[in-house]
Amino acid sequence: MASVLWLCVLAAVLHPSSSSKQTYIVQMKHYQKPTSYLTHSDWYSHHLQALTSATADALLYSYSTAYHGFAASLDPQQAQALRESDSVLGVYEDTVYQLHTTRTPEFLGIENELGFLSGQTPQQFSVASNDVIIGVLDTGVWPESKSFDDSGMPAVPTRWRGECEEDEYFKATLCNKKLVGARKFYNGFRMAAGEMMNEKLSPRDFDGHGTHTSSTAAGVQVGNASLFGGLNPRAEKGAVVKEAGGIGMILANTAASGEELVADSHLLPAMAVGRKVGDEIREYLTTEAKPTVVLTFGGTVLGVKPSPVVAAFSSRGPNKVEVEAPEGVEVIVKPERLVFEKVGERVRYTVTFVSEKKGGDGGDFGRITWKNGENEVRSPVAFSWV
Repeated sequence: MASVLWLCVLAAVLHPSSSSKQTYIVQMKHYQKPTSYLTHSDWYSHHLQALTSATADALLYSYSTAYHGFAASLDPQQAQALRESDSVLGVYEDTVYQLHTTRTPEFLGIENELGFLSGQTPQQFSVASNDVIIGVLDTGVWPESKSFDDSGMPAVPTRWRGECEEDEYFKATLCNKKLVGARKFYNGFRMAAGEMMNEKLSPRDFDGHGTHTSSTAAGVQVGNASLFGGLNPRAEKGAVVKEAGGIGMILANTAASGEELVADSHLLPAMAVGRKVGDEIREYLTTEAKPTVVLTFGGTVLGVKPSPVVAAFSSRGPNKVEVEAPEGVEVIVKPERLVFEKVGERVRYTVTFVSEKKGGDGGDFGRITWKNGENEVRSPVAFSWV
């Protein structure tokens, strides 16, 4: 009798197909560490090199607190070799996510003053919000923002073991009782971005996204707040141009951003263009003695051919599905083709797993891949029999 297991497949992120090395997260059975190794990191490094012939610099990070394991730069064959090790619980391909925030308060469940704590008494709210440390993985933080003012804050919890990392853009003294720490982690992203990586390696937020999300989650109340108030990194660009006598801006993408456009608010009238148009504008500015620009707003225009491009974190349709699954497992995906009619559209699909196994130890891995001839979207899946 076949058993049926329904799984919810998480949204995957678009990235080009490649057989080159990628970043993998390896979960280890940390309790198996031989006593001959002083630290788990030493054991992980030796285990990685012994099983995969990887070099020492393949190990990107070691984890020993909430998660036991490491991150490493591996090719698919090396990743499979680790999966076959008795000391390894799982090997998971890392994912590059795109910044995508439009309704953060709704996403966090805080559309009103108390959010998900609605219905609680003031005393209950005070207890729930006291002595809490929130960690945010994002583009960094702008510490001068009034959202991180520590006036009236109690001392930093004694259990805090983090640090405030200093570099040319970020001084350690900028951390306080509200902003208790800030660090940068970029090895995995550098592996994914390769030569296209042009980020400043600093905890400082040069984009604004991390400051937005962290201040929403844990920032203090700021009086007379406005879209252009404070030290918003995007608003600052306009302030610099305005102080120089400028009356408008053209924001042109480089090779790192390609044709992806982001709708942002700015202090001055601004126009965003992709890399191709941006290159033409840059060429014009360097060859014309007196370059002239006119910015016009044509309103909402319908029926444009070709249609607007799909966002960078989406995949153009139609997309056909390919499935990789362990022996003895049937995977049914419906529909087998996905077509997106407009930008930002969400399309649902159902995945059914049918296994002839009735139990046993361990598990296995597979993959669901959507392809359209240009790009791939891959969703890893894990199988476990109980």
